[in-house]
Amino acid sequence: MNTLGNFIKCARKNVNLSQEKLAEKINVSKQTVQNWEYGKTSIEMKHIPDLSHYLMIPEAVIIKEIVRELDNNRKYNWPDFLFDEEKNEIAKQLYLDSYQQELFGILYVYDAEYLQDGFLTTSTLREDLKIVPYDFVSKAGSINFINEAAGLQKIFEYVKPEFLLKYLTQHPDSKFDLCYLNKEWICDFIDNGYKPLSYMSDENYSVELEEKALHFPVNMAVSKMVLPFLKEKELLISDSKKPYGLPDDFPKSLTCLCPCKGKPICFDNVICDKLGFDNQFNLNVVISTTDKPMRCMYKNRCAMNSIYIRDVMKIRIEKAEDQTEKVYLSITDLGIKLLDWLNGKE
Repeated sequence: MNTLGNFIKCARKNVNLSQEKLAEKINVSKQTVQNWEYGKTSIEMKHIPDLSHYLMIPEAVIIKEIVRELDNNRKYNWPDFLFDEEKNEIAKQLYLDSYQQELFGILYVYDAEYLQDGFLTTSTLREDLKIVPYDFVSKAGSINFINEAAGLQKIFEYVKPEFLLKYLTQHPDSKFDLCYLNKEWICDFIDNGYKPLSYMSDENYSVELEEKALHFPVNMAVSKMVLPFLKEKELLISDSKKPYGLPDDFPKSLTCLCPCKGKPICFDNVICDKLGFDNQFNLNVVISTTDKPMRCMYKNRCAMNSIYIRDVMKIRIEKAEDQTEKVYLSITDLGIKLLDWLNGKE
């Protein structure tokens, strides 16, 4: 996966330049720019100053991207097939170099306010940067230090500090590069590590923030558990002849997905007072993305919006002549692709 080409493409679009216009400004052919963006040819060092000028990006940042691309000891693991282009573009830009990781460590050690707020502002970061020792700043130079800090700020627009801290403390000698993490860490990020729009306070909400906020309509932990069953056969999840309990052949290993953990459960508009919603994973959530979702209405305590399994599973309703019905959960083609990815067969 060519991350450098993606970087050049995004930077070009950010300054509203077509491939042809950029090529004209830096005195190369349009084909040359296309080859850079598709990863067919590398960028010669002589073009970096012009690219820096017209893309409005520091030369050091472009060089860092080139070095990142040349690192062949990594495997691109991000599941592009699950998400739209916008989310994939964001994911490819979530990485830190060694200096930025050390800067994050300093901010954490000094309990920086910037790492505690759900919504981060440039002014808050500017104040926190004053606690950074001068020796550390001088190591990079003041201007490069500002650029490195800006790169760190971009990370924290999307990544929870606690997730980054967990990764770096367990991998102190590795660089954080989201798309090149192993699949276990990528799954953890999709389920727990990114900052959704809800992290931003009401007074800071805007349409612009909503458009660039991350939201992943899939839960990897649930998918890991359910998809292997669905690949073998459809899963009966509701039988109107038995409205207050799970089907007799419901897999015991999946009862943890139900709030009652296998005890009597309510479907649709039936209320069962014995339900206890102490688990964020529940069967109602798994099937909540159908056109006519089955909802547990128990005092609105069901975590209906906490987990989504869009497109990787689907519902089939089977109606009998006596008007009873059975509801089955099955895997989709995308679900099979996700399962192959999880099993390392992609």
